[in-house]
Amino acid sequence: MKSHAISRVLKVYDVLVLVAAIVLVAAPPAHLGTFAALVTSATASDAGLLGARGHGTGIVHDLLGMQVSLQALLLVGAFLAFWHFVCSALGLYSPERLGRSGLRVVVKFAVLAMLGVATVWAASPLIDFFSGSVSGFAAAILLAAGMSLVARYVVKAIVRHNSRYSKALRHVVIVGTNRRAIEFARWIEGNRWSGLKLVGFVDQGWAGELEFRESGYKVVCDFNGFQDFLKDQVVDDVVICTPLKSLYDISARVFAQCEQQGITVRFRSDPVSPIIGRSLIDEFGGQPVLTVDSTPPQRASRVVKRLVDIIGSATMLVLLAPVMAVIAIAVSLSSKGPVFFTQERVGYNKRRFRLYKFRTMVVDAEQRLASLESMNEVSGPVFKIKRDPRVTGIGRFLRKSSLDELPQLINVLKGDMSLVGPRPLAVRDYRGITEDWQRRRLSVMPGITCLWQVMGRSSIPFERWMELDLEYIDNWSLLLDLKICLQTVPAVVLGRGAA
Repeated sequence: MKSHAISRVLKVYDVLVLVAAIVLVAAPPAHLGTFAALVTSATASDAGLLGARGHGTGIVHDLLGMQVSLQALLLVGAFLAFWHFVCSALGLYSPERLGRSGLRVVVKFAVLAMLGVATVWAASPLIDFFSGSVSGFAAAILLAAGMSLVARYVVKAIVRHNSRYSKALRHVVIVGTNRRAIEFARWIEGNRWSGLKLVGFVDQGWAGELEFRESGYKVVCDFNGFQDFLKDQVVDDVVICTPLKSLYDISARVFAQCEQQGITVRFRSDPVSPIIGRSLIDEFGGQPVLTVDSTPPQRASRVVKRLVDIIGSATMLVLLAPVMAVIAIAVSLSSKGPVFFTQERVGYNKRRFRLYKFRTMVVDAEQRLASLESMNEVSGPVFKIKRDPRVTGIGRFLRKSSLDELPQLINVLKGDMSLVGPRPLAVRDYRGITEDWQRRRLSVMPGITCLWQVMGRSSIPFERWMELDLEYIDNWSLLLDLKICLQTVPAVVLGRGAA
């Protein structure tokens, strides 16, 4: 069975197991009693059936009389969607990982179970309202997580069993001996669950074949002998990994020879070798295209990130409303001018948006900037000085404590920003960037806090600031966001690097 088919089966299995666990563990005892009586009646002996017919009719009547509220169905449906979403975000359905089981998989299921129990605890008022059992739901989650984990080990055992028999494997020939061809061969050998067996390579001598010789792999024939090789050898798939400049001539010849003998030909879809990004086949405008993308690859996790942004920003706006009201009064009493300061910033892929802050400077601060340029204390195009004469009395406290940033929760809720991400630059600062690699920070949503924020802020040179942003992008995960959020609290309280 192919890995994608196994993935689909596991998705259905996980949902069915969770539903069964909820029914068995969390359902009211009276309903379970009715089910048990019906099963007992259905499995009774022939002699007993005649005498129990009237009793069985009553049981069926009770079963049909069971009522499940619409609210309860919506609650269970929402939790099933949440369960499937978290499983996908954790990579439990990734075709590349289905044949593996070990400590990492156990840890992922432990995280899944903890998130599930935490969600049930958070939703306990709703569960009580719908006459459900909170402890029953929690037990159902633990049971479902355990059964799904067992299923992964069963899949691993089946894959190992199939990999012992060559008849169950697809024999693969790789055309080309460049680095991409070697990487694909190593992937086949390192992922026996894939059901693929490497036969060898087809190529002719070329200037860069030294690396291939050092790899230890063998060339089974050149292009002149390829047609005869196919006649005598078991070959299910031919994967073309030739460089772009020689792709057409070689591919056309290989396609024709394989087509005549009914052999499947697969074309490796990344003829280019991006240094930072990754290449993949995608759909764009209804057409299959080769995409080179340098942004974080976990689409499901990015959706979770946006959900966290919406829920987190909305919750904090409600909880911090009294604090923000006090700050607004203090700002309005400390100096003339509006409570909020808005400024155009450069966001995701250079989209412009209005950023909100509590005003910490005098009203004409923007106009006075030019006269202070010579006093700049930081490198790069940004402007910061420790004793900025434009800052008001209350503004100095707000900037040091980062409380002036609280209105940016509105930007997060609107979708202009995220809770965690590279800080958005002002238009003036962005125009001062001279290195193209620094602009890659705009490939993700800007945020309220980031690595720069927790590692020193204004005390960090501009170039290192940009490097930290790219480190965040290249290593992004939900766990990294959580770590940054946790580190932001002591950084703000201690006022590290604040200007």
